[in-house]
Formats: sequence, C-alpha cells, structure tokens
Amino acid sequence: FGGPNLYVDYQPQTIVQNAEFGEASWQFTPALKGTVGLRHYHYSLAQTNEEYGVFTVIGNGTTQAYNTAFSNGASGTDPKFDLSLQAAPNVLLYATAAKGFRLGGVNQPIPVALPPNPNGALTGNECGLQQKVLLIPASQCFIGPQAGLLLQAPASYSSDSVWNYEIGEKSELLDKHLILNVSGYYERWSNPQLATNLAGFGITANGGNARIYGLEAEMQALLSQEWTLALNAGYTNAEFTQSSSITGFPSGYNVPDIPDFTASANLRWKHPVTTNLSLIGALEGDYVGTRTDAPYGQTVSLLNINTYLIHLPAYGLLNARLGLAADRWTATVYVNNLTNKQALLDPQPQIDLQSVAFVRYLVNRPLTAGLDLTFRFQ
Repeated sequence: FGGPNLYVDYQPQTIVQNAEFGEASWQFTPALKGTVGLRHYHYSLAQTNEEYGVFTVIGNGTTQAYNTAFSNGASGTDPKFDLSLQAAPNVLLYATAAKGFRLGGVNQPIPVALPPNPNGALTGNECGLQQKVLLIPASQCFIGPQAGLLLQAPASYSSDSVWNYEIGEKSELLDKHLILNVSGYYERWSNPQLATNLAGFGITANGGNARIYGLEAEMQALLSQEWTLALNAGYTNAEFTQSSSITGFPSGYNVPDIPDFTASANLRWKHPVTTNLSLIGALEGDYVGTRTDAPYGQTVSLLNINTYLIHLPAYGLLNARLGLAADRWTATVYVNNLTNKQALLDPQPQIDLQSVAFVRYLVNRPLTAGLDLTFRFQ
C-alpha cells in the first residue's frame, strides 16, 4: 500500500556435504561378535543475510539495513566399535563406543555500536556482549577500559560432537512373555551448540564441554491374551565440565533442559468381540523430572547466572483411550491430560520486558477429549 517495509529477513543458505562410510564385522566365536565402522565427512556451508525494515534492529524503513555473508565448514572421521556376546539363547550383552557430530551454522547478523548512538538497540547488543565476555553488570557497560571497546558477536558456530560409551543387555524371558532391556552410558559432548541471548537478540554459540551419564531400562510384558504392559525409566546426570562466557553456563552446572528422571507406563487392552472386531483401550502415563534452564530472552552471563537460572518442577501426565478396532479401521475416544495437570515445560522470552520478576512459561495442553478415526486403504 505504499508504506515502508515492516520487516524483511532473507537468509539463503547453501550446504554441501560428502561422506564415505563402511563397517566390518568379525565372528570371534559362535557367541562373540565384533564390529568396527568408520564414517568420514566433509561439509561446507555458505549463507548471506539481508535484513531491513521498520522493525529491524536498525529500523531504516525501506533502506537495506544489514547485509552480511559468512561461511563455515569442517572435515572429520567418526568411528564406531561394537562388541556383542550371546550369553544365552535369549540374552544378549553388548558394549558400544561411537562418535557422532552435528553440522555447524551461521547466525543472523547482529549489529553493534558504541554510545553515543541514536539507536539504543545497537548499544544494547554491545552491552549484552560486554556483560557476557567481560563479566560486568549492565550498569558498567561503556565505563572504564571498555568505554571504547567494540566487541563482535559470533558470526557463526562450529560443529559439535559426542563420544558415546554404552554397555547393556537385551533379553527375552518367560517364553518371550517378558522383554527386558537395561543399559548404562557415558557421553562426552564437545563444543556444544547452545542458544543464548544478547539484550533480546538470539544467537547460537559453542559452549563449554559437557559430560553426561545415565541409566535406561525398559520392560514389555504380556500379562494375558488381552493385556500388555510397557514400562520405561531413565536417569540422566548432565553437567558442563568447562565454563563458557558467551553462553553464560559455568563448569559444574547442569546442561539446560535435561530432566534428571524420566519414566513412562503404558497399559493396553484388546478384547475380541467378533472374528475381525475388537474392543481396545489404553492407559498411558508419563513422568518428567526436574530441569534447569535460563529464559531465552535474558542476557545470561557467568556473573548473573544464579539470578536468572530457573528450576522447572517435575510433572506427570495421564492419557486414556477406548474404542473399536477392525482389520482396516479404528475408532477411539481419547482423553489426554486426564487430571488436567498444568506443567511448566519451558521458560519463554520476554524481549520487550526483561525482568526477573516477570517470566513467562510454555505450559502443556489442558484436559483434551476427542474422537480419533483411522482408515487404512490397504
């Protein structure tokens, strides 16, 4: 309608990735088997950024405000080692060590400026960087040695990698009426990619290394011809082993948004009515333990992490289903969140109102009921 552009953000990206991989296995004995695998990769990434409009950080209307170009790339080899022992006809023991990686990327442009500057957002971005990198409160920005210091936010972030070490067992017991799997693992997370914030401006940065260990157990039981039960439980301990000024998480702090305990239970029922028609039902429960996180809208640094860190409480949810099932269709009535529990899932940003006293949360759906119809054409 002839007015200025409100917000335009154009970020074309090109990724080229090549990989060669292979594995070999050796049967040492009839019960003992070893496997070795290798995957070599190379990737390159290029991205240009064009951002302009009234509601950009520059706010120049139809004038192109920021135009940048960055590239990223890496090469490496990820190995895998696996050793399995068939301890009994229905019992498998295994040990695995494997490495995996995730592509790096490019951040959107983050313009910064020193005062005096008519655009407060630019000086706000610079102040956010000074809080993180120089470990100072916001009131000390642009004072003293950093008065004329112009820091730059990371234009890109590198790939991160995980070494995973796992031992476990898989067994089928009681004439295959009971399946039991148990495992323990230890992981070393290098160069982790974490979301962080500069005065309301979000970026992804590589944080300090972390270590993760835990236990997992799952069970499936055929209780009778009509009833089956599945149980799952897990324990995780995830901590940073290095501090990171840009992400704001110190060594010894929990990796954000990883629950300490998780569990689920699923009880299913199927009662034949005719040859190809059955009554079906299910009762499902999920438990998620406590987590720690920092609101994405806050400028979190090693200096203020204890002020902003949020401890999310544990919660449990219950779902139920009842219906009919035939060869090619099912019809079920469901009730999700049967107890109408309100759980805090994640702290949400408040870019225009950054205050410790005002924190928004993402919550789960309330009690929801409905009808689910499924038809299979073949």
